[in-house]
Amino acid sequence: MTIVELRQIYYVIEVAKWNSFTKAAEVINITQPSLSQQISKLEKKYNIKIFDRTTRFVVPTDLGERFIEDAKLLINAVEGFNNKVMTRQHQINGTFRIGVERVIGYLNLYSLISAFQEKFPDVVITIIEGDTKNLILDMVNGVIDAAIYTNQ
Repeated sequence: MTIVELRQIYYVIEVAKWNSFTKAAEVINITQPSLSQQISKLEKKYNIKIFDRTTRFVVPTDLGERFIEDAKLLINAVEGFNNKVMTRQHQINGTFRIGVERVIGYLNLYSLISAFQEKFPDVVITIIEGDTKNLILDMVNGVIDAAIYTNQ
């Protein structure tokens, strides 16, 4: 199996986007000779010519066009993978314990809990009933995460 560096593939896409090694090098913040060298290495590795080069412009060859299409699919797949991993890494999960005064009960909580769980499906909500004094103590002691009570 031949291993290719993703950055080389990304470089090909940028050169094709700008039709210029100089502009692509500016955009990706490397020198033009380094960019040219990386693409030449890739062309040698696969024994293909990706671009027709002149002093004024760069144009993908027919084979280069197909290479660029596949390269875009690959880069999009890698970016999608990275986004999924980052999303999962920052996803909120666990248990959220809510203390509710017996007088309030579950009156309006169903719609709130439903909306919350749509936004945070990996969070388990636990409802604990109690009187105001015990709910406050439970919050202070870390037994519950939030409390809903009347101030009477």
